[in-house]
Amino acid sequence: MPTLRERTEGFTLDSWRKPENQRFILRDRVRLSKFKEALEKTVTSQSVVIDIGAGWGVLSIFAAKAGAKKVFAIEAHEVNIEKAKKEIAKERLGQKIELIRGDSFEIPREALPQANVIVSETLGFMGIGEGIVGIMHDAKLKWLSKNSMLIPRRLSLYIASVSVPHPPKKRMMMLVSQRYLHSKPRIIEQYELGNDKDVSNLDVPPNHVGWFVAELHENIVLDTSPFSPSTSWEQIYFP
Repeated sequence: MPTLRERTEGFTLDSWRKPENQRFILRDRVRLSKFKEALEKTVTSQSVVIDIGAGWGVLSIFAAKAGAKKVFAIEAHEVNIEKAKKEIAKERLGQKIELIRGDSFEIPREALPQANVIVSETLGFMGIGEGIVGIMHDAKLKWLSKNSMLIPRRLSLYIASVSVPHPPKKRMMMLVSQRYLHSKPRIIEQYELGNDKDVSNLDVPPNHVGWFVAELHENIVLDTSPFSPSTSWEQIYFP
């Protein structure tokens, strides 16, 4: 059987320099609205926010507009930094948002102040495919102050057996109708982001479909299941 780690790769870090990938995620209105709502519920006028994997700066802009005192936007690719600068300038938020080029793992503790909120949308296929579990654990150890928040704060992985017409021969993203599910969905793993460090090497039975639910804030979840509005993640089919 394929292991979860072998079958749930997201976009590689290098691929996020491509503008078509940035546009792809920015077209996902469900994704954006949920993160915006969570930031508006969390951020105060005293908040220092760190946005990891900032891309073109959309979550940093949401945080700044929600009233944050300061936002540090960490992004690995210069091409995205340049685009984010333009978007931030359009919103006249240059005094609030500081762009930092780099990999968050390589940025030392002393480079940034303690934060009240750390947000990251490094949610790959099945949630874990782009390394959010390790990213949030590292960031919490370095920069999160007491009584502070991570967005997301919890990640639950689900699977259900499925029978789809013309099933693909390899793992892939696809929209799966509820009527093709043959079992009740079950959680196969749950991660407390910031506390958990590593991703479990879980086996997924064949002919199953998987998805994730990310808890962004109390009563605010990003649900990529067949029972919820479709997102850019769709579901993952395991042949």
